[in-house]
Amino acid sequence: MKLVFASDSFKGSLSSRMTSDLLTKAAREVFGACECIGVPIADGGEGTVDAVIDALKGEKVIATVHDPLMNRIQVSYGIAGERAVIEMAAASGLTLVPEALRDPLNTTTYGTGELILDALGRGCRELYIAIGGSATNDGGMGCLRALGARFLDKDGNDLSGCGKDLAEVSTIDLAHLDSRLSDASVTVLCDVKNPLCGENGATYTFAKQKGATPDTLELLEKGMQNYRDIIIKQFGIDCDQIEGAGAAGGLGAALKVFLNVAMQSGIETVLDLIGFNDLLNGADLVVTGEGRADSQSVCGKVMQGVALCAKARGIPVYGLCGSLGDGAELLYDCGVTSLYALVDENTSVEEAMTNAEQVYYHAAVRMLSQIKKGETMKTLNCISVENMRESDRMTIEKYVSGRTLMYRAAMGVFRAVNWHGEIVIAVGGGNNGGDGYALACILKRNNYTCRIVKLSEKLTDDSGFFAKWAESLGVPCEAYESGAFADADVIVDCLLGTGFQGTLRKPWLSAVQEINSSNAEVVSVDINSGMNGDTGEAETAVQSDITVTIGYVKRGLVSPNAARYMKKLVVADIGIVLAKEEEKLVPADADIQPDDGCIPAPNYLMMEPIDVSREELPN
Repeated sequence: MKLVFASDSFKGSLSSRMTSDLLTKAAREVFGACECIGVPIADGGEGTVDAVIDALKGEKVIATVHDPLMNRIQVSYGIAGERAVIEMAAASGLTLVPEALRDPLNTTTYGTGELILDALGRGCRELYIAIGGSATNDGGMGCLRALGARFLDKDGNDLSGCGKDLAEVSTIDLAHLDSRLSDASVTVLCDVKNPLCGENGATYTFAKQKGATPDTLELLEKGMQNYRDIIIKQFGIDCDQIEGAGAAGGLGAALKVFLNVAMQSGIETVLDLIGFNDLLNGADLVVTGEGRADSQSVCGKVMQGVALCAKARGIPVYGLCGSLGDGAELLYDCGVTSLYALVDENTSVEEAMTNAEQVYYHAAVRMLSQIKKGETMKTLNCISVENMRESDRMTIEKYVSGRTLMYRAAMGVFRAVNWHGEIVIAVGGGNNGGDGYALACILKRNNYTCRIVKLSEKLTDDSGFFAKWAESLGVPCEAYESGAFADADVIVDCLLGTGFQGTLRKPWLSAVQEINSSNAEVVSVDINSGMNGDTGEAETAVQSDITVTIGYVKRGLVSPNAARYMKKLVVADIGIVLAKEEEKLVPADADIQPDDGCIPAPNYLMMEPIDVSREELPN
């Protein structure tokens, strides 16, 4: 068994690494011998340097820079090979400014620029800059000044690069920008989408929390508008049209316009840096968490990022958090299976903070014990046709191509059947026909004798791709005529899908009747053609020896009506992400209560799916 642990830090009590270590200890108590992969993680905010450097086996280095008020301080950032990971808050963060002195008219990002210079001086050419938590609203002028840029007023005088200088900028001179930047790749970790100016811009959204008064806000906004207009005049770029330009008091704008950086989601970048997708290979479950899960947890935070990665791979995710607030349930849509909290009726916030390690460890043992208990009883999702359609659409839109899913469906059918003799694949139009054409390609590539009998010329783009591939492989294809299945040893039913309702008409009715009267072994793909996917009702439907349903069990397949049409039902897991939980199918002899949301599975349903969720379309 392989478990992957990736939790954010619990501020003030547990580091990200500590949660992984405690989960590993708990897992070995509950599961015995198991493989545990613990990885520190952060979302591009506080803790990003520690997480990435830990994962990449890098080191922290010390640099002397200027804080937001231009006092000299020593700060650290991370280096791993030619990579540098910098948190701008280390040099230009709000926590560095005493509350009584907080005024974004007077603060600067100069120290962040100095950190970039220090990294360049140490040979780093791949820079990652997390730009959250700033004390500044200087449009990034301070940072660029440290890197060699000049910001001049109307008389040609150099400006220092703090917030009050925004209104005075008349010319921007990049002639002396550090030449090493041209050889560097700079990525900004930023989940803020705000433009530079306006009611949703840098000033009106963030400057108040940095100490700006109503009068100050007006001055800063007018200054930022002047800065924006100068950039438009000199560089032809409107920062109000750039997502994230308003991040960190406009630092996002400066880095994007003057350095042409890539701006990426913080959590997605961190996951990529630490190779999280590779860590998921072969994983049975993932545990993530943070100090408090609430509606903000789905706004580019750790739990959301980890869950979406695991969800795309079909791996269950469990959340262990300090506490659960309003909106925590939104994480279920991201792929979290269950949420657990340290704080409950038996444990106060104070106790959880004071005895954090002990409380977290015992909560981890309870959670993993419940997971273990649940895994002793196999379950399968049972869903409506509409839910299946939405799940399919969402998966294609966000995670994997429709063509790859079609190939996986065919591969699931291929693995479910003992193929022999003359194989005839009956195909209709749309995706069901596409599954048949893809199956013909797989059979032919594995040296089986097969041919295609088609009842429709209407094909989707993906179906057409596999039809052409089958033709190039030399698979015979003919239009349906009476007697088309006479010599078949195996007939594959890819005629109609789960959306069919009503009465079969010729030539579909004739084909189904001919299939049913044959002596061949019959395989139905996804659903027996002619059957209603939600009710299992049918006036006439294909009678199969085995039905291989794709993705999830449809309600109609396990209804009393369906039993007379199939002898065996198998699920092919092709990696479709479920849009909405409905009912769970459990073994017929399972001890369940009426309100458990579970229904007993029919005896013909195999409870162990065929997993083809990681198959990729061959070149």
